[in-house]
Amino acid sequence: MANDVDRSAEILRRVSNFLRSLTEAQIDDLIEGRVKITLTGHPSRAQSAKARSSSEEDVERIISELTGKSTRAEGIALLDNLGLTRASLRDIALAMKLPVPKTDTVSELKDRIVEATIGYRLRSDAIREPD
Repeated sequence: MANDVDRSAEILRRVSNFLRSLTEAQIDDLIEGRVKITLTGHPSRAQSAKARSSSEEDVERIISELTGKSTRAEGIALLDNLGLTRASLRDIALAMKLPVPKTDTVSELKDRIVEATIGYRLRSDAIREPD
C-alpha cells in the first residue's frame, strides 16, 4: 500500500512540475478546455538534449530564488514545493560546487543546498551584527 501512495505522490509531483512550467495563456486554454493533457512516450535524444539545457536554466533559477529567501525554513519550503527528485537536487548541489556524497538522502541534499545559499548568509550576518 505504501508503494502505491509513493507512486501516486510521484505522479502528482510530476504533474505539478509540468503545470508550473505553463504560461498563463496555456493555463487558460487548459481550464477552458481548448487543450488537453495527454501522455506521450519518452522524448527523443534531441528533445532530451533540449531538456538538459533547460534544466540548467531551471537550476540557476532555483539557486537565485533560494538566495532571495531570508530563512532556512523558507528555503526548505521552496525545495519541498518544487517536488524535486534526488537527481535534480544533486544537479543543483553540483552546480553550486558542493560535495555530493552518494549516500546523501533527499533531505540531506536539501539541507546542504539551503545551508550553502541561506545559512551561510545568516551566520555571516549574525557574526557582523550580534544582538
